[in-house]
Amino acid sequence: MNAAPAEEEIQLSVYFRDRIIESLPGLSKKAFWFSNKALIS
Repeated sequence: MNAAPAEEEIQLSVYFRDRIIESLPGLSKKAFWFSNKALIS
């Protein structure tokens, strides 16, 4: 298995970042709850 070029890794990270941003409205409450729980414990 050869390593992916840097450009490919950047495109992949941008792709996942966009997917995360798209799903933020539905995940924001869960993420807020999890971050609060993590901060408390």
